[in-house]
Amino acid sequence: MNNGGRHYGNIAGTNDFSGLNGMIIGTNHLDERCYKLIGCYMGIDVNSDNCKLKSKPVDYKGWEFMLMTYEETLLSLLQLYMISSEMEQAIGRSRLLRNDAIVYLFSNFPCDQA
Repeated sequence: MNNGGRHYGNIAGTNDFSGLNGMIIGTNHLDERCYKLIGCYMGIDVNSDNCKLKSKPVDYKGWEFMLMTYEETLLSLLQLYMISSEMEQAIGRSRLLRNDAIVYLFSNFPCDQA
């Protein structure tokens, strides 16, 4: 099925896929500058050494997995929240609570609905 121009960042609030089976491939990552811009607004010194991306084990919502993230705790939590929110939006487009649909997720980021 054609995705109708839908992609990460362009899926909130749409009912185009309501009741349809789906497949989500990949993990949505914003440009690093987006995380750092918000982090800067939150008062984080985004130029410090612990604000550089590196692969590290992450414990998030009871899940443990590897991810390119930050040593800076607030910046890492910001990134995890933004990834999680967008993934849950993508999965939720099939309206799984109201419909008998299946969504397959192929990502290194675990989601509650998957």
